[in-house]
Amino acid sequence: MIKPALTPAVVTVPRSVRIGYGVGSVCTATFSTVPGLLLLFYMTNVLAVPA
Repeated sequence: MIKPALTPAVVTVPRSVRIGYGVGSVCTATFSTVPGLLLLFYMTNVLAVPA
């Protein structure tokens, strides 16, 4: 007789791990976005480069 396959147990990720990944994602996005925005402001207002 063939035994039915065992279904894997559902493992949930703790809230602290999800918050940690979320904070890392926000920091990465901020690190990559803010310099571009500041450079845009600097070039158009200080260096008078036309938009």
